[in-house]
Amino acid sequence: MNYHSKIPTESESNKSDSLFRQISLGGNEFLMDKFIFSQAVGVYLRKPTRDTENIYHRWGLYYRAFNNGLVCVNLKAHRHVADILDFRIGYTW
Repeated sequence: MNYHSKIPTESESNKSDSLFRQISLGGNEFLMDKFIFSQAVGVYLRKPTRDTENIYHRWGLYYRAFNNGLVCVNLKAHRHVADILDFRIGYTW
């Protein structure tokens, strides 16, 4: 499979308004002491390519490591296919 075919060329990107996606996202979070479990469902309102489903879900687990800091792992999937697994380190004030 040619993965480069999913990336729009310059002429294709001029045909679409932009390469930016517009998404509507809704979900909830479960607070459990130092852990936060989040789940959300997203719908693409606008996207330049048709390579994935229009609906996706995102699952996350946050851990408050200290007073203002947190560590997180998130999984984004389209139906049963995992798309992105990301790790985050954050600071809140």
